[in-house]
Amino acid sequence: MRYRLAALSLFLSFSLFGGAPAACPPDTPILRVDGRVIDYSYFSFVKSRIPQWAIKKYYSGPEGNKKLLDKILERQLILKYYEDSGFFKKPEIRNHLVRFKVKELASLYLSGHLKSPKVTESEVQEAIRKYYHGKKVTPEIRRSVRINLEAQKLASERESIVSSATKGLKVQNLNPKSPDDVVAVYGTRRITYRELEPLIEGKPTPLKLKRALNTYVLYLKALEEGLDRSREFKNSLLSFKENLAVSAFERSVLARVKVSDREVKEYYEKHKGEFKTPASAEVLIFVFPSESEAKKALKLLKAGKSLKEAVPPSIYSTGRRWTVLSNDRNNPVAMLVFSSKEKYNLLNMPDGRTLLVVVEKRIPSRQKLLGDVYREIKEELTARKARRLVREELSTLKKRYSPQVLPSFLNCAGKEESN
Repeated sequence: MRYRLAALSLFLSFSLFGGAPAACPPDTPILRVDGRVIDYSYFSFVKSRIPQWAIKKYYSGPEGNKKLLDKILERQLILKYYEDSGFFKKPEIRNHLVRFKVKELASLYLSGHLKSPKVTESEVQEAIRKYYHGKKVTPEIRRSVRINLEAQKLASERESIVSSATKGLKVQNLNPKSPDDVVAVYGTRRITYRELEPLIEGKPTPLKLKRALNTYVLYLKALEEGLDRSREFKNSLLSFKENLAVSAFERSVLARVKVSDREVKEYYEKHKGEFKTPASAEVLIFVFPSESEAKKALKLLKAGKSLKEAVPPSIYSTGRRWTVLSNDRNNPVAMLVFSSKEKYNLLNMPDGRTLLVVVEKRIPSRQKLLGDVYREIKEELTARKARRLVREELSTLKKRYSPQVLPSFLNCAGKEESN
């Protein structure tokens, strides 16, 4: 829902993008929320998962770093509250966490053992000979062939790692009836259906159980290597728990926000002038190879000639009808039409061509009815109330947990900027 994003844009979803340079030792403490200390590695982890365009727009410079830390602080306050409230003890949330831990550690084990596949030029040539049989091969096709070969090697290497890891796995029961049923034995360890259940969506099938077993064994191998103690995993887990808590917080806020029909109507009456359709115009456009030729046609039109008489047949046959809107600031034709009252206008193009723009019909702006904008207004009012409620809730949480931005953060942020 649009208002959900508008109201709660405070809680940016940190999507995977790329790495950021370290400016301080990873274990430098920068934030304290009740009993939890956040170190610089987590700040870097979060920042590395924000798209670069968003970094430049919202989080550049020392002020941007401080703004990002404030956002992390607010998310950590929400996480702390939901931890204290028993949210993470709920069975469905506990299953979310188990699933994340198993899959994340299995993925870390795999990525740690995968090597970058090397595809030689001779392999590319052989694939081209095999699949294109002497046809012309463009650089794009050659790149595509190389990428496909790399993907095949990567998949093969992945299968080899999984096969090696699961060598000691002995499947015993792919039709478990209860959570305590043993599905397989790995070395001396029994793996029950209870351990695999969080990894299976819907009804368990033998195929789903086999896939879950492979993932679980990779998870066990990750535990053997101590990957659960790695900074990368700890940061990923903390971020995941944050996301779960913030999502629950957002749902809670929105559930408490109510906007009445009376409020919508009152807003409409006070802001009627804002709810109008843009003026529009139906136009005919003819493309001339030069300005001089277009001016000849324009002169004939102003002298009373018809379009068919004024525009050369070769150009007349290519005429196109458009509808343009007064609020379309990115359309040069629209800007020309609504800045002039003339029926005929010329527009010079960067490539040397000139457009003859003929206005056939102008449709003035009209007042939108309440029914036309009811949903838009309700979403706006909902967003305002939600933002206000978020601020109130965060203020309460700050008083409850007394978060602290530690002095070392300013030093780290400054170093990062200098990098």
